[in-house]
Amino acid sequence: MILADLIDGLNVVDVACYPDGTSIRDITISSIEYDSRNVKEGSLFCCLSGQYTDGHDFALQATSSGAHALLVERRLSLPVSQVVVEEGNARAAMAVLSANFYRHPSRSLVMVGVTGTNGKTTVTHMIASILETGGIPTRTIGTLGGARTTPESPDLQRMLADAVESGVKAVSMEVSSHGIVQHRIDAIHFDVAVFTNLSPEHLDFHATMKDYFEAKAALFTPDRVNTAVIYTGDEWGRLLAKRVSGMDVLTFDDSDIYDVSVETSGSSFILDDMSIRIPMVGMHNIRNAAAAVRVASALGISYDTISKGLANMLPLPGRFNVYEMSNRRFVVVDFAHTPEALEELLKSARRIVPVSGGKVVCVFGCGGNRDRLKRPRMGQVASLLADRVVLTSDNSRYEEPEDIIREIMGGIHVGDRGRVDIYIDRREAIEYAIRSLDTGDVAVIAGKGHETTMESRGEVSHFDDAEIVRSCIDVIGAGG
Repeated sequence: MILADLIDGLNVVDVACYPDGTSIRDITISSIEYDSRNVKEGSLFCCLSGQYTDGHDFALQATSSGAHALLVERRLSLPVSQVVVEEGNARAAMAVLSANFYRHPSRSLVMVGVTGTNGKTTVTHMIASILETGGIPTRTIGTLGGARTTPESPDLQRMLADAVESGVKAVSMEVSSHGIVQHRIDAIHFDVAVFTNLSPEHLDFHATMKDYFEAKAALFTPDRVNTAVIYTGDEWGRLLAKRVSGMDVLTFDDSDIYDVSVETSGSSFILDDMSIRIPMVGMHNIRNAAAAVRVASALGISYDTISKGLANMLPLPGRFNVYEMSNRRFVVVDFAHTPEALEELLKSARRIVPVSGGKVVCVFGCGGNRDRLKRPRMGQVASLLADRVVLTSDNSRYEEPEDIIREIMGGIHVGDRGRVDIYIDRREAIEYAIRSLDTGDVAVIAGKGHETTMESRGEVSHFDDAEIVRSCIDVIGAGG
């Protein structure tokens, strides 16, 4: 694309072409890049100012690799064409450039965005299953598909363009607070946007819960969304529902859901006089399904298609995956990594305890170099809702696992500490918990879910909770 078309609609301070006298219609751009290592001949390199690095420092490397132009917030003394935007606007400008470069693929798609602290992945895939059942080819974008829940705008626009080229008609995607604040979803209009819930998370990025809420709420504006689906059983959801205007708003809470039944194989309930069955366990997943029902209804999908789509959806990696052993013992692997998610998980696990007197054993840790305030709260939740707790490592990054566990223990009442075991090695923790199960017990392995790596002291190694659970069950010889 020529530079003149690429910057169409962009609020620029200046466009400096090199060499002097060159027209913006004479500069051809072959790709939009924000990582200088990916720059090739013809790229436009976006100089983003981040928390730890400044993309302007890598501009020389980008030009040496063949960049035809730079997006900058300050003019650089380099022999290359430069598009200058106001300070702090490079990310927003990059989103516009990316949408222009890929010719606004979202305009050819039914777009559904799901935001909230917990449930985004599940709701996204539930919606996709319903749409696919209705004969609408659908692609999902989110946690299970890449390093970022919501990709950077050039990557996201490229994925949407690829979806259109592949014959996809709808996209169901997770929208993170980072993705909103960092302008990754700018230039995308959503047919429906969902708010699942809000609880303390990412407070190492957002200063306060109010800031976190405002980041999420910024999605729900008429220029971005046609219809909002909001869970109002959450205090932040109620606040959002009162604020949203200029669009259709569909709400629901637990009072709309009744005749709930939970088994190890799934859950059933009634919503809007429609009987729903999902192959997932727990009240939190029932709420997720209710959100998907509201979205599908807003898109004009029939009740029969909605019911079939939810009943036939495939299990999601790391989302209440249940492994059955002999003597009615169960192991559950789940991604829950916030206090609220852990609470829902343990309550759900309690509901599938098969015999009177059966116990719930909870194995978990907390990530390093992340929000520390949630650590004691997770310890408190686990000690209140589990019969035994096994504390261990979980992506300690550049912190010592012992220090993280010490902060988790700060939330556990002194009288409950006798029910807590500590195994720094996560494999040993999982094996210990499974070996300790008696008839009718349930072990919950929380925090990593679908993840297949462990990060510690700057090194990333293979680690898969589900793989270890299956191996342990085989070794014990009590698999089912």
